Amino acid sequence: MDSRKFTYSNLSVFLSIFKIERSKFEEDYFEWKGKNRHLEFNEFMWFYFQETALRLAEEAKSPAELYASMRDIYNEMVWYRIRDEQKKPDELLVSRHYYELMAKKSSEYKMNVVIIGRPDCKKCSNIEYCTRLETELKRRTLPFKNCPMVKSGRYLACSCCYGFQMIRGKDGLPIKSKQ
Repeated sequence: MDSRKFTYSNLSVFLSIFKIERSKFEEDYFEWKGKNRHLEFNEFMWFYFQETALRLAEEAKSPAELYASMRDIYNEMVWYRIRDEQKKPDELLVSRHYYELMAKKSSEYKMNVVIIGRPDCKKCSNIEYCTRLETELKRRTLPFKNCPMVKSGRYLACSCCYGFQMIRGKDGLPIKSKQ
């Protein structure tokens, strides 16, 4: 198969991360294309992202693994939307951040959430945001609405991300959450 037909700049990485053999990907593509001759490759990729997400959900052995897998597939969808389709990934980015928070929530430790912003962003360069994970799950601050970097046209999406700090007890050890 001529790989130029696959207009996905991160295809090799995608296949590696999600443990998909290239031959299986090509087979799935040709089967799909046989049923959907009028649709373009990007439509196949959205179908394939969905199929991969369903497979990952079935394979997950714990809530933490499920949320981490969903975070990873949504991260890939965000980057596909930005790099290959050159469109805004707003709704995908919201889901990606949600699954990231949920993956941390399902760990066995209490955590604080910090927001890491770009130093060249007026809104984020001086941000000092730190809150409990449970609070951030309710607020869901990221992606920032009206992000100055998006409004300026420099980016298609808010590039801020979450960082996590374990909450420690007086003894300096991480505090376990009650699950």
